[in-house]
Amino acid sequence: MPLVGAAVHLLVPLGEDLKEWRKTKKHMPVLLSTDIAEKHLLYKHPGIQEAISMHQAQLQLRKAFSTNPVNHKAVGFVAHPTGVCSLQHFAPGALVLKAYGSLFPLKDQEKDKVKILVGNFGISPPKMISEFDKMDSKSVLVPFWYVKSTLEEELVNMQLETKQLHGLAVPCYVNTVSLEPGALLLCEHENLTKKKQKREEISAAAKAEAGLVAKKRKA
Repeated sequence: MPLVGAAVHLLVPLGEDLKEWRKTKKHMPVLLSTDIAEKHLLYKHPGIQEAISMHQAQLQLRKAFSTNPVNHKAVGFVAHPTGVCSLQHFAPGALVLKAYGSLFPLKDQEKDKVKILVGNFGISPPKMISEFDKMDSKSVLVPFWYVKSTLEEELVNMQLETKQLHGLAVPCYVNTVSLEPGALLLCEHENLTKKKQKREEISAAAKAEAGLVAKKRKA
């Protein structure tokens, strides 16, 4: 059986020579099906394509993060506990803190559970700095990750949004109110969000019930 082409058939007459023939125990050369090979070649392999897409997204994220960056004069970092504050006045919507970190692939069932996504990828933040005297050349500061959550509704001044930057969906914290120097940047705790949603549902149900009562009275 040649690697390419039709099988070769050899006819041997019955005789003494045939007694010496034995079925070989060696593995015969086998050619992988071209249909299967095509699926696993580097340029078509789905795993490689995902890795390439992730690296491209990482480069896009770097470009988006570096465009109009928030510098050291705009925000300051706070320790004990860790946090971030404004160092100047910001009108509502003027301060945009973009997420940055190392991207990693997600399984389909994980995508609905992960709160912060960059495109279709998860994101790991750089190591948080809680002790400023232990910073070294490898320390990286990304203000986005220092925004803390609060259960006090009146203290919330930052909102998580997704912005399309350089063709990539990037999570960002944006200030919802005017900020003054020294204001700690705080977002809603998920329990506060649930509480507000429940309050809105009760209010909507009450309005709907009031509407039904009003209709019955008119009838």
